[in-house]
Amino acid sequence: MVEPPKFSYYLGPIGNVVPRAAVTPALVYQVITGKRLRAKTEAIRLAEVGSNNRHELKKKLDYITPAGVFTKRDNKCLTERSGLMVLDFDHVPDLATAQQTLLTDAALSPSVVMMFVSPSGEGLKCLLAIDPRRDHLTNFKVLSTYLTHHYAQLGLVPDKSGKDPARACYLCHDPSAYLNPAYAA
Repeated sequence: MVEPPKFSYYLGPIGNVVPRAAVTPALVYQVITGKRLRAKTEAIRLAEVGSNNRHELKKKLDYITPAGVFTKRDNKCLTERSGLMVLDFDHVPDLATAQQTLLTDAALSPSVVMMFVSPSGEGLKCLLAIDPRRDHLTNFKVLSTYLTHHYAQLGLVPDKSGKDPARACYLCHDPSAYLNPAYAA
């Protein structure tokens, strides 16, 4: 059996740059689908869009750095690549269609490790297995070009922040999150 990829998990707030633990997609899936983040997620979604309050609430969430294991959230402190990348899609008009598209696209679907609705409730976070022969930025450019070319009309244009391996990916409650069965162990 292949060892599942590991990456860093951080307790909020975002100012905390020292990871709590190295985790697997299966463990993060349990956190996302469990009840622990539900109240924080609901508070964010009830706060006025664009408000300072909403922004501050979001900054208190736990987060991960899917690109790998870090000693500190800084690109120079990456100790082990996970082989994963997170793509963040903001302001997706139809979340269900976007999710279904990513899961049925012949080129992408085998690489989708996990997917969940973002803290705002208006976007998607998608963890993908990437080509280990390429560096993080090259993988980001290839995926971003493909998605923008084929699915821009669905709002599947990745946020440019995904090109940064140390970029934080906020976690939130999503009882309907997707986990690829190959990563369930």
